[in-house]
Amino acid sequence: MLRAEKSYFYLKFFTQRTWMSNFSRFSKSDAAEKNARSLYSSVIQALTELIKNASSSSEASLLEQLLIKVSDQVIEYCKARHELIDLYSSLITSKAEWFIDFEKSVKVISALLQKHRDHFSHTVLSPLKSNFQQECELVLYLFRTQIQISSCRYIESMMYLNKSMHLLQRISEFHSLKESMKQSSSKSYSMFPLFDWYKRIHDALLSKFTLYFHEHLTEPNPTEFRAMSAKVPTDFYSKVVAFHKRVECANVSLVLNTNRLKEPFMGLGYKLPSKQQPLSGIHSYPAIFSYPETPQANIWPSVIMLLSAKERELDEAKNIVCEHNSYGDKSSLTYFLFRADPNVTMIIIFNVKKSKNDSQVDAFLKDLSKQLSLRAVMEELLSK
Repeated sequence: MLRAEKSYFYLKFFTQRTWMSNFSRFSKSDAAEKNARSLYSSVIQALTELIKNASSSSEASLLEQLLIKVSDQVIEYCKARHELIDLYSSLITSKAEWFIDFEKSVKVISALLQKHRDHFSHTVLSPLKSNFQQECELVLYLFRTQIQISSCRYIESMMYLNKSMHLLQRISEFHSLKESMKQSSSKSYSMFPLFDWYKRIHDALLSKFTLYFHEHLTEPNPTEFRAMSAKVPTDFYSKVVAFHKRVECANVSLVLNTNRLKEPFMGLGYKLPSKQQPLSGIHSYPAIFSYPETPQANIWPSVIMLLSAKERELDEAKNIVCEHNSYGDKSSLTYFLFRADPNVTMIIIFNVKKSKNDSQVDAFLKDLSKQLSLRAVMEELLSK
């Protein structure tokens, strides 16, 4: 059981097929040895045999009855671990879709919490139960943060971001305390790779939050906010500024399609519902971020028409959409479009005619999309 737990927390829970498809340098025997799933299966098999033997006795002692009860609950715990492994594996093996279905994952986690609420509840298993619940709650908070930020819901995003941060701190403090009891004070402490991965997801979400709500967050004191945002794990604003300077484009924007949201969009930041009306028409495509400034008013209708016309092509999220002088615009303009999120499109505008095959634009858009959609941090599972 100890080997299974260690393998799990060190992220060694991929199947042989997953390992072989992503790590050609490992042999099948290496993959099997490191696979947490197979180790948990071995525990289940051993405990099932133990329960069978103990139950065969006509008169089981109190100790045997306790052993049967605890063993049965440990089996339930191992099965719960299998379900979490399935979830994590699905986050990186579904390569057919560019975007991860976080809403589906939230439903899976919620169902797991409900299903195992009364399982492995014996006193001797309380640490296992506590760890399992905290892990599920943390993943739930992180994924809900992603959903809310992608829908540009400021209050909800901030709430789940804070919840995940506090739970991460609590988990970190607990494991740090345990580790300090094992190690001398001269040795440095580092979290298990699994919890370090959670921290990386949180960092990615914090960075995304500062970009999507940049306009709202800079309102009170732009200078102070820029100094603070420069310290976030990934300073997306600086990335955009550097790219803008390097390729000499006219504008870089993130545009939200509010028509695709499940709940009415009332604007960035906190708004009193009674004083806001749902957006409509051209206003239903607000630029949630724009650098160096919002595109000229005479250009924006062309941008919205282009977005509307290319919805299906953009949804495929495989190729960058490039258009020149769209919809009767007389100036020489080039538009590059690519999805950052299912509801958010990145747009780069040039005041000159550009080639559709621009390697710098292609790399920038796909890299930014990979980071904002959390696909990059999910794929870090494979590098652990």
